[in-house]
Amino acid sequence: MSLVTIRAEEYATEKQQIGKKLLIELSPYDIPSEVKGELDKESGIFHVYFLYPDKEDSISRDLNEKLSIKVGKHSGKILGFEVKAAKYDINELALTIVSAVDQQIETLEKFNQKENYKLIRSVVDRERNPIFSDLTA
Repeated sequence: MSLVTIRAEEYATEKQQIGKKLLIELSPYDIPSEVKGELDKESGIFHVYFLYPDKEDSISRDLNEKLSIKVGKHSGKILGFEVKAAKYDINELALTIVSAVDQQIETLEKFNQKENYKLIRSVVDRERNPIFSDLTA
């Protein structure tokens, strides 16, 4: 299992200006503080967990036959992924997740969800080696 600390300032998110004086940005509760990856060797499923300052129940949805996403029941933020990882290398696995997240971003309407998905996409892309290190162990 690997654990990566996420420094929010390294992952700039968009700010949206409404009118002349109101600026909207991603809440600290929608920015994970850590991400960890873990391979369940018995099932062949690789789990990615994003740890946030708050706790929220999750809803799981299949994105394709190999990848499912766990999102917050109320916030819609990404809480994790489950990937059938038996034949993936690190780059393929990261690309599978990044591509699926990109497709989901297009369907989102809420600012906080879009920005959370973009942030998660960047974290998975930039931190792929430590997140998926269980696959090389």
